[in-house]
Amino acid sequence: MDNVMGVIISIAILALALASGMLQGITGYQIRTQTTITGCTEISSPGEYVLANDIVDSSSSTCINITSSNVVFDAAGHLIDGDNSNSAYAIYLNYGNLENITIKSANITDWTTYSVYVNASSNVSINNISSTQKMLIENSNHVSIDKAHIHGAEYAIYAGPYCSYINVTNSTFFNIYSSSDAVTFYYTDYVNFINNTVHSNNFGVGLSSSNNNIIAHNFIYDNIYGLSFSSVSNTLVYDNFFNNTNDAFSSGNYLNTTLQNGTNIIGGNLIGGNFWAKPDGTGFS
Repeated sequence: MDNVMGVIISIAILALALASGMLQGITGYQIRTQTTITGCTEISSPGEYVLANDIVDSSSSTCINITSSNVVFDAAGHLIDGDNSNSAYAIYLNYGNLENITIKSANITDWTTYSVYVNASSNVSINNISSTQKMLIENSNHVSIDKAHIHGAEYAIYAGPYCSYINVTNSTFFNIYSSSDAVTFYYTDYVNFINNTVHSNNFGVGLSSSNNNIIAHNFIYDNIYGLSFSSVSNTLVYDNFFNNTNDAFSSGNYLNTTLQNGTNIIGGNLIGGNFWAKPDGTGFS
């Protein structure tokens, strides 16, 4: 009987500890707190932060300033809008050595410098961002950008220098108006640029001093230059659709891979090369 009572008491103590958050400090166990925010703010503690409403015509130079690791910022589909004058950064990570950051579900407009700025950070996930401003990633590693939709900006994404393991997937970049690439990787290694659409820009995707990359399953069309390389090596380019005025490549890279079964970029049943619609490339390489 004493043993049974001891077990019951232990279970009761454990339940009380869970309810009061006493286990939060134990290694390997973490209770994530959720905080509602309604305007521009600094996020200085770990946790999940959810935007409850649109932010319109903000005059803050920086709106969401993340200065802590282990943060989830969920804009919940809301607008983060600057005044297109004093407002510089919509979402800002520049505190130094931040890690485990998730930014998701934001519609960003009218910021004069960057929609998202990431510097000296690792394990950063940027998901489902729609913006008319550019993103800049510097001195960072293990950064993933998924389901971004960027248009009408000076450029879409600039990663570098000194970045590695940058993944850009399932995203669309169009109507980028500057004479630079819509998407640039500069001194950035181990890039995966997969399943994206890049169209109607002056320049599409550019890699410079960037090695060990994969460019695959993308639609890159209606650009003056589709894909350009400078000082790039060990880069695999396959199963992409190209239809641009010019497509330029450097040596030391691979424009196809071993044929394998699967649905390719134009609906065929083998994956291996790229489809060139023009100039003078009317089929697979």
